[in-house]
Amino acid sequence: MLNLILSLLLALGITTGAPQPQPDPTPEPSPSPGSLPTPGRGPSPSPGPVPMGVTEVVTPVGTPLRVTVGKANPSIGDNYFLVDDRSGDTATLTMDKGRIDKGCAPGGCSQDVYVDIDPKREGTFTFKVQYCLRSTLEQCDKAGREPVSYNVTVLVVE
Repeated sequence: MLNLILSLLLALGITTGAPQPQPDPTPEPSPSPGSLPTPGRGPSPSPGPVPMGVTEVVTPVGTPLRVTVGKANPSIGDNYFLVDDRSGDTATLTMDKGRIDKGCAPGGCSQDVYVDIDPKREGTFTFKVQYCLRSTLEQCDKAGREPVSYNVTVLVVE
């Protein structure tokens, strides 16, 4: 029954946080630093973070999920903020940043920005992330970018 549900979700283009076989191993080009993901549905993630650009995800209760929401270059002043967390008691959300490559040239280093989802119970919720340039959220310079909305479904898997 679970395989049928997951197959149906994948046929609809909705990904899960669990590893799934990928039909096309050709990597997609990397987005430019500081760019926000384009809303849409993407390929099933392999073990590791959900790739940038995927805005609809499905995960089982109790299976943490990491969603890549952007790239930040601290030298430029890129910032990302969780601006609308509607997870309630369905999940706990936290923001985190990846490591900066110590061997990269000054001024050119960037790091992935993530929202970590800890699913607590079955349900559906959204959250939004806003990019700000050289500012705090209260004084956000959006640099022409609107918040990106993510849709998350948490399922009970037996």
